[in-house]
Amino acid sequence: MSLENRLDEVKDSDEHHIRLVSLLAVGSEEAFEEIYDLFWDKLLKFVRSKIKSRESAEEIVQEIFVDLWEKRETQQIRHLSGYLFRSARNKVLDALRAQIVRDQHRDYFFRQNNRKDSGTEASLAFQDLSDAVHISLTRMPEKTREIFRMNRFEFLTVREISSRLQLSERTVEYHIAHALRILRFYLKDFLPSIVLLLIA
Repeated sequence: MSLENRLDEVKDSDEHHIRLVSLLAVGSEEAFEEIYDLFWDKLLKFVRSKIKSRESAEEIVQEIFVDLWEKRETQQIRHLSGYLFRSARNKVLDALRAQIVRDQHRDYFFRQNNRKDSGTEASLAFQDLSDAVHISLTRMPEKTREIFRMNRFEFLTVREISSRLQLSERTVEYHIAHALRILRFYLKDFLPSIVLLLIA
């Protein structure tokens, strides 16, 4: 066995994972980045086996790592790999349930739009939603809001935003995932089925 393979085995051992979790709990960014590098591809492969859209799958994996970092001081992680894949499985189930809701409401609004005089009602509903989204955007940190607008409204890729703002791609991904979490939180009680269409 080559030295490189031996080093890979050490990095992927339970003992090393325990050490990484301990360092993560006290705020080690280096430990977080190593966990990210060790598990990103594995988690993405798992999520992609359940979710057709690569973009949606990547967002799910981003959210897993955002949760891991934000909850680093409170989560009791006994087995790192098991914890991450359980998180992935739960988020996949949430995404699939959300997809069912989106499909149902697409059908509903399609039927409504085919009814007489439904146009005005639908227009008002979407105007209210637009106002609510605008308010939610104002509640984001400035950098998060800027990156979210560039990604969702200007249709720039993570790499393009990274180059333009001189930030790492990982930082850009973090801000996009954080923005989506904020939107979901503030809009969860406001026309939830329509909101899912916009931010899922």
